[in-house]
Amino acid sequence: MATPSDVLAQLAEARAALDALAWDRQVTARGTEHLRASLLMDAQASAALEGAVVPAEVLAQGPPRAPLERLAARVLALHADVAGAVDLVSRAPLQVLARFGSIMSAGVLAPSEVGRPRTGPPEDPWHLQLAPPASAVPGLLAQVVRPRGAGDAPALVTAGLVHAHLMVLAPFPTGNGPIARAFTTALLRSRGIDVDGRAPLSAGLREVGRPALVSALRAFAAEGPPPQVDDVTVLVRPGVAGWLRVWAAAVTAAAAVARAGGGAVGGGAGGAVGGGAGGAAGDPSSTGADAGAGHPR
Repeated sequence: MATPSDVLAQLAEARAALDALAWDRQVTARGTEHLRASLLMDAQASAALEGAVVPAEVLAQGPPRAPLERLAARVLALHADVAGAVDLVSRAPLQVLARFGSIMSAGVLAPSEVGRPRTGPPEDPWHLQLAPPASAVPGLLAQVVRPRGAGDAPALVTAGLVHAHLMVLAPFPTGNGPIARAFTTALLRSRGIDVDGRAPLSAGLREVGRPALVSALRAFAAEGPPPQVDDVTVLVRPGVAGWLRVWAAAVTAAAAVARAGGGAVGGGAGGAVGGGAGGAAGDPSSTGADAGAGHPR
């Protein structure tokens, strides 16, 4: 079993991989072209994790027609909004979440429900079956996004724990996976990590694969009461440590995708982000379930 020191060392390596992107000439020479490609790749991978595997050229050109294309278009709009949320995420995290929830539910839910916390069970495209009752969500959510405690955790620890909590809490009726990924990306950038958005975090998560993510999230949730997100002492919990190792692998994979040249999104017939073994593992077919079942719109 990994020790807290092992986990912190893996997270430090992931942080170093992200930091190195700022000095990689092959990455920085492409300037805004790389940033645009990374944004598209991030959104495409995030949508694919929800079962909406849409070629990049289709996602980029719009307007969407098929239901899964409309889902992917909402995810793209969500990720495009991350940059504008970076300065706000630490000061008003609940406002950012509501803003992201509005993007994911606009045109899907009744106007009175757009951007509002859920009042019943959420859509569960990953079949996690971990979401607490709706009545418990506001209190737990405030506890998660407004960290309290020792405050000695590295930023990647805090971001990884916040991400896991948001996935488990599923605070909105729909779109919780993309919302969690967008919020975590904004949080990392607000903490000075990959401030330009060069690494497509969702592509890294997809490289790890949905089965591994689901398994780690279930072990994380089985630990009991939500751990403090800014306190490294929670690393003694096996479920927390296991999730953070998976999280570190995803962050490292995102940096590798960025170095490999994110501009090749949509290359080939399928145009799927994170192709190869890791990416394939994240596709709905690898779970034996229809990931898009929760998103018929």
